[in-house]
Amino acid sequence: MDDQQMLEFFSSKQDLLDLKERIDSKMNQKIDRVLTALGKQTTILKRLDEERVFTFEHVKRLEKRVEEAEVDIKNIKVQLAIA
Repeated sequence: MDDQQMLEFFSSKQDLLDLKERIDSKMNQKIDRVLTALGKQTTILKRLDEERVFTFEHVKRLEKRVEEAEVDIKNIKVQLAIA
């Protein structure tokens, strides 16, 4: 469809401009929805990553405490002569 046929299809150039404006508006709404969803997902992923780091550090602290407790238990067994 060439420009002349397009202009004949629409009763005026203003109709074409109105259609363009409506399409632009709809596209902007959809883009905004996508960007909002991406922003929410990014926030969730950041929180999950922070939680992963904190959990990893907590596990390391617990493992250290377990190792210390095992040493203490071994020393107690030696002192009680049951090792």
